[in-house]
Amino acid sequence: MFHRSARILGRFAPSLLRGCEGLLLGAYLQVWGIQIVATFGQSLPVLTASLLVGVAAWTLAGWSLRKTDPGESRTARMISHALLAVWTLGFPYLGETVVSGLSLLSAESLANPWLATAVLLPLMAALVGLPTLLCGSVVTGDTPGQDRIVPLICGAAGSLFLLPITLQPWLGTAVVSWIACGGGLALAATLFLRRSVVADVAPDAGTEPESTSVAGADGTTVGFALTASLGCGLAIAAATRLTQQLLMGSAYLAGAELAGLLAGLALSGVISRRIVARNGSPAIAAALLATGCLLLLDVLFGGLIRASLWISAEVSSLPLLLLLRAGLAALIVLPLGIATGLLAPIRKSAGTGYRFPGLTGAGVVCGYLLAVWTAGDIAAVLPWLGVGTLLLVLAATFREAGRLGWKQPARLATSAGAGLFCLLTVVAPHGYAPEDSAKLLFSTRMFQGYHNGAAPDELLRADDGRLVASVRDGNSHWTAWLYRGTRLQLRENGVPRDVRSVNPAICPDSSANLTPAILSLCLHPLPEDVLVVGFGDGATLEGCLTFPVRHVTCVEGASGLKAIHEAAVAPAVGVDLHADDRLRMVNVDPPLAIAASDRQYDVVLLNENQNALIRTAAQFTSEYYGRVASRLNEGGLLCQRLQVLDLGPEVVRDVVSTMRDAFPQVMLVSPAPGEMLLLASLSSEPIVTNGIIDRLQSEHVRRLCSRMAWDWSIVTGLTCLPPEAVDAWLDAEPGQVSSVANARLAWTAPVEVMRWAPKMQQLRSALELRSSPLVNQLGEDVDVQAISQRLADMREQQRILAQHPDHFWAYRKTLKQRLTERPRAKIVQVKHEGLKRTLHPEDQRRKAYLEALAAAAGTKTPDMETIRDVVDFVEPYDPLVSFFVHQEVARLLSRMEPRPVAAELEHWLHSVYYAPPHDRSVRNITEALSLLVEYPQAVPDERERFDLIHGLLETVTERWRVRMLPESGTSKYEPVDASRTLETAREALAVLDAHVEADAAHYPDWEIRRRIIERELIGPVRTYQVKAARKLAVAERKKKEEERAAQPRSVTLPGQPINVTR
Repeated sequence: MFHRSARILGRFAPSLLRGCEGLLLGAYLQVWGIQIVATFGQSLPVLTASLLVGVAAWTLAGWSLRKTDPGESRTARMISHALLAVWTLGFPYLGETVVSGLSLLSAESLANPWLATAVLLPLMAALVGLPTLLCGSVVTGDTPGQDRIVPLICGAAGSLFLLPITLQPWLGTAVVSWIACGGGLALAATLFLRRSVVADVAPDAGTEPESTSVAGADGTTVGFALTASLGCGLAIAAATRLTQQLLMGSAYLAGAELAGLLAGLALSGVISRRIVARNGSPAIAAALLATGCLLLLDVLFGGLIRASLWISAEVSSLPLLLLLRAGLAALIVLPLGIATGLLAPIRKSAGTGYRFPGLTGAGVVCGYLLAVWTAGDIAAVLPWLGVGTLLLVLAATFREAGRLGWKQPARLATSAGAGLFCLLTVVAPHGYAPEDSAKLLFSTRMFQGYHNGAAPDELLRADDGRLVASVRDGNSHWTAWLYRGTRLQLRENGVPRDVRSVNPAICPDSSANLTPAILSLCLHPLPEDVLVVGFGDGATLEGCLTFPVRHVTCVEGASGLKAIHEAAVAPAVGVDLHADDRLRMVNVDPPLAIAASDRQYDVVLLNENQNALIRTAAQFTSEYYGRVASRLNEGGLLCQRLQVLDLGPEVVRDVVSTMRDAFPQVMLVSPAPGEMLLLASLSSEPIVTNGIIDRLQSEHVRRLCSRMAWDWSIVTGLTCLPPEAVDAWLDAEPGQVSSVANARLAWTAPVEVMRWAPKMQQLRSALELRSSPLVNQLGEDVDVQAISQRLADMREQQRILAQHPDHFWAYRKTLKQRLTERPRAKIVQVKHEGLKRTLHPEDQRRKAYLEALAAAAGTKTPDMETIRDVVDFVEPYDPLVSFFVHQEVARLLSRMEPRPVAAELEHWLHSVYYAPPHDRSVRNITEALSLLVEYPQAVPDERERFDLIHGLLETVTERWRVRMLPESGTSKYEPVDASRTLETAREALAVLDAHVEADAAHYPDWEIRRRIIERELIGPVRTYQVKAARKLAVAERKKKEEERAAQPRSVTLPGQPINVTR
């Protein structure tokens, strides 16, 4: 029994050993890949240089080892394992040494992608050339006649698939690399001890050598193989782009895709044998399989969206969620791995060595790079691939007919069917819709709606968002969405990026965009040179150019982002940033630009706030922060944006620890919900100084703050964690530094984003005990009372809007009370009179405003000059004046003859969209809707008019949801407001119906959206109107009964002739 078990074990031991070697190679590949990305980024030049060097080294390895003696091959395999282990341990340090060579070049010189690729080729050759040769030695170092390459490939696929969802997020890349290196050294020792045993193993008699060889193939066969390999490369690029529209482009997704390709490569052997047995052409089969796979993905894209949506909305277990998403990504590309395997037979032929076709591998890589450089997706690649496959089928048919004649109906029928199938790829309608996946698959609101039973088609039209632009580049698919007719949201592969206003006159800008520019440039005493890393939506860069700085440099490598800005943002906003001669654009990926030589800066603003994407992995490492620190002048300041909406305290702590590793001082500031700013300095001086108050009160800063509906004092009231509190937090709960060696954030951030938990509450609980307002960091000589008064005015504004949603004029009473009961005085120097006590300038201005308003309101038909006197008080921003001026002016304009409806509409829209999120007013919305319906000339552009009406309907729907909450109460005006809303909404819908009938392309599927509006707005408001009227009637009747019961009654007692009042 023992001997039998030993024989069985001995039979399977070599295959098991090859499987272990595959596990190690997969781990090495993953470690090198993430460390290269964490060092150089994921730009097209980096991707191109690494793939070209890799395929060249692999081909060289196959060519140099094709006639190696079995004994020498085993020795080379053993030595390769030892060298791979050593190389992997030193890989991150070698990468840092190599990247330092970029400092010899300027950032502008790398703006040419072809030159950047040429520069990176020798750098990548130094990094990946030798390890690729060593991997080739391991793969080809098997015994002739043994078919054990499949276990090796399966082991590599398993390693690439499992490590990202098991060990990598919890242990980090460094620990995984140490484990792999230990395993590599153990394997080398095992091979050394077993070298005599392996040498005596006889070839497997069950393995038949293949009869064909690439070396013996004719030119036509090689041409077919090369053409098909190009098609496979194109298909792989299109399929991987598709997976990024379904799943967030993170490190685990890249590992799953590569694992799927390798799994397909391992499975291809079975299909390849059957094709050869039937005298078929592997090249034609590979091309047809690749084309069919893409066609199937195109047709089933809607189903894939539903599958991904179900996974995100219904699966709450994190391990299962990771497994399902990785499995979906691997399954999508698995058929393409099979197609590639048909072109690159992986079985070993006796006497000829491995027939790994270097030219075929190069063809796959070239096809992949061609699709990436041309930004080809399925919609673009599939027709070309179908035509190419059709030509291959025709060429093979004519070749076979010339060799065997035309009297083979079976072959001709097969060729005809294949040809018709290829034509189908050209004429069939496309189902690939990345815009749908962008809106559905990366929104918590959509997940909740699907979980509650909403259909995907309805979720797509659940709000007023409309696609206005769609642009592809080599790495991403960018989309721009218009909301409320006034806000643009950018999405990268569906992942939400920034939101900005297209018209600050009627809609505020996001505080997450402008606060980084305001805070960083106000904290620095005299900023002159500013570096903005990441273009974003342009709002942050625009904010920096508002300051009186000498130079602003913007680094952005995403060509698609700049293209969509030119296509959608710039025309809508009407601001040409390039017209400012202070701006210098550097079109280079940030990791490469920071590594290259450049000037020094006073302020560096890192505008990339997504750390869960593999594309940004290089921008959240300690080495990257160290390079950024070297770009700062003495006393310089770094400001890093970070979106924490889906991050818990652990990941945020790791980011802070990583920055703290390069900077002695780090401070946290929260400018908006879900957004955080990390401010860092190399100086030992305090980051916050008293000079910030004067700089915040400057005219350009107050103007920027007003674009966010902010007063300058709000900046001083932002919640912050000062440097000493950050140090105390990290001492109490130490975080882990993310470096190139461990790439911690590249693995933990995407896993954290997927975790179901109240992460914002967890983060708030972790920070609230140590946080304090920014004003607390100022010295004692600062007029804290004046700041507190401004903040009190802001709170008063919020109180008025909350308690009097449709009676905005209540602010007048507050304003008068402030002037009469609590006037502020100021001591000023008066010529010939000495010191004199006068009214505070701000109170003087408020008094003048009330006088100007009284003069305009007292006129039955005010003229434009009188109204302009009131409008002048909008700026500088006053919490108790500026916001309310717009509704006052709108009412004044409505009394003019002739009525300036365009100006009036602008003021009504300002009052709607500049209101706080909890606002419940609806009358200003109905006024704006009435103007848009009755006066088309108010907005001459019909599409813009449609978007504004549509956005107002969505806004009034949200306002009524708030009003219907039990805690909101019911006023006696509710039935009137509901009636007015219903009337205006019906008129607005009629206008939208007419517009869609005339211009159906502007908003497809309007009927679905219209039904949703009727269900979400018309129906609930009608029901609420009836209930409110009934409730008010009952309350009125009860009140009358109480009043009647409280009145005195006369009662006549028996035997008494007089009345006694009781």
